[in-house]
Amino acid sequence: MTRDYMVHLLTVWAVLAVAAIAAELLLRQIRLVPFAAGGILGVGAYAVVITARATATPSWSGVLVAVIFGAVAGLLLGTPMLWLRGEAAVIAVIGAQVALEEAFRNLTTITNGDLGIFAIASPASPNGLLTAAFVLLAVAIAVPVLLSRVRGGAAVKVAGYDRVLAAAIGHDPRSLLLIATCITGSMIAAAGALHAYLISFVEPRQFGFSTSLALVTVAAIGSGPWSSAAAAGVIVALPEIIRAAGMVGEQAASLREIVNSIAVLAVIAIRSGWFGEPDRAEA
Repeated sequence: MTRDYMVHLLTVWAVLAVAAIAAELLLRQIRLVPFAAGGILGVGAYAVVITARATATPSWSGVLVAVIFGAVAGLLLGTPMLWLRGEAAVIAVIGAQVALEEAFRNLTTITNGDLGIFAIASPASPNGLLTAAFVLLAVAIAVPVLLSRVRGGAAVKVAGYDRVLAAAIGHDPRSLLLIATCITGSMIAAAGALHAYLISFVEPRQFGFSTSLALVTVAAIGSGPWSSAAAAGVIVALPEIIRAAGMVGEQAASLREIVNSIAVLAVIAIRSGWFGEPDRAEA
């Protein structure tokens, strides 16, 4: 393995770890299964494309635009969740993922459809992208740490579990949840922007349900930012292990999805009742 490839893998891991930490926040703090995380990654990636066309020169402004787009996506995703619970919320999130996939395929003037967009110029060298990815990862790790130490962060967790209780102690649960979905949406979209700069190519299949499933797997395994980042490392290492075993192409992709699905089912089995815990506000 060459040094350049090692830098690439580390950057991929850092980018995925950022998205994984945000997905874990959605799952643990807001009680929202992040089945639309793949789509929000795509929002960030295509934000880079839109910015590159507008500026005509590579710049970090694509990440800023991605953060804004991600916050809007988080707001749009979080708003229906104020009224939906349980299975209805999960179905709505899956519907949002499907809608984003279809938008990526059919808004061809922006996304070029299934053909994708090539030669996305990066504003930095591979080492520069690695540095940017680690800076973003440090910020992503700091977010849940700060949430765990400030009064507002504890209120977000209370609102995710029991909105009635959050209101009873003087907080507006709806505002708290929308702020949280905006923050996590921005984090995931920023990771999507770095992903676009890293591989210089985006197309809708990169942000499909299988990507969301991988992030759900990481979020389910993780129990905090450090464990989520470690789980992201396993996800990054899995294709390398499969490739070393001689599997490539569609066969390798199918095996990755099977492994991710089995991992999710195993976590559900181990933590019996964790996903299906009744909402106290409805009890």
